[in-house]
Order: sequence, then C-alpha cells, then structure tokens
Amino acid sequence: MIQMNAVIDGGRLFSAKMAEARGDKVGSGELVIAGVSVTSLLVRSLVRLVTTLVGEPISSVTTLLYYSDLLPQNLLLQRLVRHELLDQENYLFHFLVNFLRCFW
Repeated sequence: MIQMNAVIDGGRLFSAKMAEARGDKVGSGELVIAGVSVTSLLVRSLVRLVTTLVGEPISSVTTLLYYSDLLPQNLLLQRLVRHELLDQENYLFHFLVNFLRCFW
C-alpha cells in the first residue's frame, strides 16, 4: 500500500513536511487539495449521486444517458434531462457519463 502525504494548492504539489510548515493538516495517506480532503469530496459526490438516483431515478438515468450520447432523439425523453446535475462538484456523475461514453 502506498501512503501519500501531499498537498496540492494552486496547481503546485507540496510534500507533507512543507504543508505542515505552511500550517496545513495532513493525515497519513491523505491527499489534500487546497485545504479540502479528496475523500470528503468523493463522499459528498457519492451521497449526492445516490440521493439523486434514489429520489429521482427516471430523470437521473435520463440525464446520464443524454450526456453519454445514448439517449434516443425523442423530445419527451429530453424534457426529463436535468442539466443542473452536471455541475463541477458532481465528480461521480461525470465519471459515470464518461464511462458510458467510452464503453457502451
């Protein structure tokens, strides 16, 4: 298992010692981007994806298929697409869209 202790801030990668000297907290095996843990970003994205899929399954699947270019050209189906699901912090939704584009 690789332990990674680093901080990325403004596109620059700092070692754990440099980050601690700057005043950033770095835990064992934790990658911190501009003061936010990558794990917390993914957990938030996972919670958002699961709540969307459970709460509005038809519109979320339609949105996934639409952005993956797999949705048939049908005006009724395109009305179900929710464009707000594709914002910057919905990382797992972006991952699913790109996965479907590549492998389907």
